[in-house]
Amino acid sequence: MSAAETIKLLRLQLEMAQEAEKNNVPYFAMEEMAAVQNSLEKLSDKNIQSERKILLKEVLKARIINAKKLKISDAALSEQLQKLTSDKF
Repeated sequence: MSAAETIKLLRLQLEMAQEAEKNNVPYFAMEEMAAVQNSLEKLSDKNIQSERKILLKEVLKARIINAKKLKISDAALSEQLQKLTSDKF
């Protein structure tokens, strides 16, 4: 599978997690979002770095929302998002 196809698949996985959260299955959503983030962090293909970064920002924002819903700390996620936004990630 190409890196571009992997990005598309991970985007679909994120959308599935967001739907799960909307349907009150936040723990499933939490696990899926973490898996998407983990997969994105492992991608190293230089041709898809901009798409990877955009999707990673979306994942982190979704994980922060999920953490608030589950009443767990989002400090580490917020820090990662801040670093990513400032291009230090």
